[in-house]
Amino acid sequence: MFGTVSNAALQKSSAPFTDSANAIFGGEWAGNAVAIAAIISGLGALICWTMIVAEMPMAAAKDGLFPSAFARTRRDIPVFGIVASTLLASLLTVVSYTRFDKVFTTLVLLSVLTAVIPYIFSAAAQLFWLLTRGRETRWPHLIRDCGVSAVALVFSFWSLAGSGYQAVYYGLFVVLLGLPVYIWLKVGRNEYGEGPVVPAGNDPADPVVDPAPESARVDPALPGH
Repeated sequence: MFGTVSNAALQKSSAPFTDSANAIFGGEWAGNAVAIAAIISGLGALICWTMIVAEMPMAAAKDGLFPSAFARTRRDIPVFGIVASTLLASLLTVVSYTRFDKVFTTLVLLSVLTAVIPYIFSAAAQLFWLLTRGRETRWPHLIRDCGVSAVALVFSFWSLAGSGYQAVYYGLFVVLLGLPVYIWLKVGRNEYGEGPVVPAGNDPADPVVDPAPESARVDPALPGH
């Protein structure tokens, strides 16, 4: 684009790829073709992201980390998750129009923030696995994989910092809203309030029991022992 459209035109352009295509091929048909391709690409990405937003809560629900309603499917489709995510996205859009000055930019930064957090945990988990269990791998491959994981971790933190203070503030608030849900699920399974499991014989309150009876004791000082 920098070689086909002037800098002044790019600064004012709302569709730089369209302007670049028109400049290369002449006329308006090339720009229209690029616009149609962008619409098709956007619809495909929208469908994929809609399914991902529904699949992630379903996977968490199957692991017992999210309400069981998100694990229900109809014809292998997580309908509840799709409806819930759509309602939440609509609510977020309404709130954005009433609270934010730049609605689209803020929503994009919030999306980046919520997408980067799983990447941070994934990169950290991969790096942890490589440093603890991946030592059997050949050294060149281990160094390469550790380098990729470290770069991914640094890039995720850089993207997180680049989201801006407002996006980080609201994004962190939304993420922390999941804590009450997690506690509620743990309480529902009676996993809170229980003491630690102490193996038999390790509790100081238990009486000391000799594992060998008196008749089975052998004096090590006797001949042959």
